[in-house]
Amino acid sequence: MLSNIDSGTSARVSLSLPTTLDMAGRGESIKSTSINGVKLYSLSGQRSTATWLTPKKQRALRKDKGYQQRVDLIQDLSFETATTKIKATPDGEYVIASGIYPPQVKVYELKQLSMKFERHLISEIINFQVLEEDYSKIAFLCSDRSVCLHAKYGSHYSLRLPRMGRDIAYDCWSCDLLCAASSPDLISTAASPDDIGQEVTALQFDESQGYLMAAGSSTGKISIYDLRMSNPIRVKDHMYGSPILGIKWHQTLNFTEPKLITADSHIVRIWDPNTGENMTSIEPTTGSINDICIFKNSGLMLLALDSSQIPAYFIPGLGPAPKWCSYLENITEEMEENSQTTIYDDYKFLTTEDLERLNLTDLIGTNLLRAYMHGYFIDYRLYKKAQALADPFAYEVYREKQKQEKMKAERDSRITLYICVVCAAQKEATKS
Repeated sequence: MLSNIDSGTSARVSLSLPTTLDMAGRGESIKSTSINGVKLYSLSGQRSTATWLTPKKQRALRKDKGYQQRVDLIQDLSFETATTKIKATPDGEYVIASGIYPPQVKVYELKQLSMKFERHLISEIINFQVLEEDYSKIAFLCSDRSVCLHAKYGSHYSLRLPRMGRDIAYDCWSCDLLCAASSPDLISTAASPDDIGQEVTALQFDESQGYLMAAGSSTGKISIYDLRMSNPIRVKDHMYGSPILGIKWHQTLNFTEPKLITADSHIVRIWDPNTGENMTSIEPTTGSINDICIFKNSGLMLLALDSSQIPAYFIPGLGPAPKWCSYLENITEEMEENSQTTIYDDYKFLTTEDLERLNLTDLIGTNLLRAYMHGYFIDYRLYKKAQALADPFAYEVYREKQKQEKMKAERDSRITLYICVVCAAQKEATKS
């Protein structure tokens, strides 16, 4: 029914705080992107591989040199199939994540940069709340209409809900667990009068001020309420139409006012609640978003996705690195890769016009092309072969162009030198 696997604090360390020179010398690098002038570093160890690859091909990456030289922020930060929820404990010492399959929860100790233990449950975890400063007391809302209370030693108590649970919250002042279930009364009292029929899927108070509340709806809208007013003071649309999954008020030393971090299954947006202006956004390519975890007073974020890995993102413009990985600020710029536009490492995206230019339109409908949005994905090796056949003299033209540019540069240098010599001779003649 329940298994508790404790690896201890002396477990394997995934990253032993190497220096910047050591990591750069081994050929490692960190991918970065820039949106609205805000730098974003991807700290995930996994490669950006296509989601339709078979498990056998994905396991073959273990022999890949680039995969062996990857940078892992925390060891074993992954699940077999998908990650459903992820949270950091209030003391900032542990990360708790739930995932499938099988249903399980993993606790990571940040000082050791590794997993402390994992536990298996009977049913899938919908959400959970940390009841203490550390992992010693946790409440799990499960898909079998049960709430499981866990302590350090394992399962402590389980109770049954009359309806299917949707979300769970904890009031530390009254020590009450509040469960939102499939009840129309709860939805109608929480919804805005202007949004009748929409469900409230996420709720978060601003702890720094106490009178601001952000609510996310099932249609992808975030409404900010002042508890002293009856109407929302600002409404933000995620523009995807998907339910809002997570809301975080995040305050750092970089800003005088807190930023609002909101997420749906497609994107994570970081924006100003006062003006509604976007700071930056994160769109993972390896799976749908299930939950977000942002470390207090920092710019480090973890995402729970519908994939085996748990990606980590560091945004220096949002805040500094946490104290347990303060070295990130020194290595991100050193290990940053050159800017390039790629989606998958082993596939190339082509539009219909590109296929016509490469004479590959006959491949439409076969397993060699995978339709995606307004184009197709093709194996990068096949793309290089088709490009060489479509323009077999491209390399010769490129070499000839390089020779011409080099000869032109040499001519310009000789002419400039000749003019300098003539000018010097004229000056000597004038003096004499």
